[in-house]
Amino acid sequence: MTTSPTQNHLAARLLTLLSRWSLATALMILVTMFLYMGVGFSATDSALGPEYAELMPAVRSPVLYRLQTLSEGLYWLLIGGTLIIFAGTFTRRAPIRAGFMAACGIGQLTGALGSFMRAHAISDIAARYAIAAPNQQAALLQSLLDLDRVIEPHYTLSTLCLGAGFLLVAGVAWKWSGFPRWLAVWLGIGGVLGLVLFGLRAAGSLSALVLPAILVDVMVLLVQYVALAIALWRPSSHLAAEAASASAATQILVK
Repeated sequence: MTTSPTQNHLAARLLTLLSRWSLATALMILVTMFLYMGVGFSATDSALGPEYAELMPAVRSPVLYRLQTLSEGLYWLLIGGTLIIFAGTFTRRAPIRAGFMAACGIGQLTGALGSFMRAHAISDIAARYAIAAPNQQAALLQSLLDLDRVIEPHYTLSTLCLGAGFLLVAGVAWKWSGFPRWLAVWLGIGGVLGLVLFGLRAAGSLSALVLPAILVDVMVLLVQYVALAIALWRPSSHLAAEAASASAATQILVK
């Protein structure tokens, strides 16, 4: 099915937007990583137990901790935007999968909400803990555990949507003429890692593996976003036309 100049122009605009969005996301990942290192974590942070390890960095560096969690929330929102832009790009090429991509993009709001809750609620508990009497500290520690039970499901759902979303993107991108095959594979790897991280979070008992898995996933996403920014910075007319064209299966459905 041939595409009109208007459809090709829209696809080109979306691909250009995706490249700029990818660059912004890569920069946000770097900012979040630098803030994470600035907050710093030491072995003594787990003195009260591993489940309380996040409290002491928030006590020690309250401003950096708040900035780090807020930037993490923006990072989740940018990932969601990526999936939604991909969904808009593939509306004609794979309309059903594009709908699921958009849903997965919206699902990143749960991860952003979890990060924003950490920025405000855990920062508040840390500020109270620093000046509390020993008997009050025990109550605050219990509040921290209760808060974690509320926040963690937000991340669990968000990583599920992330993994599923990028696997959907990879599947469409693999058959997208002109799109680098290695980048389609890399998108798939990011999706698989997202689902692995979801499994670790959902299992609960494997919580010790969550942080290493997050670090690997973040590095894969960083490379992915830099590659998307470079590959799509000036999309070719052929790439845009292929994105705007309906697949053979879609043409059959239309007929």
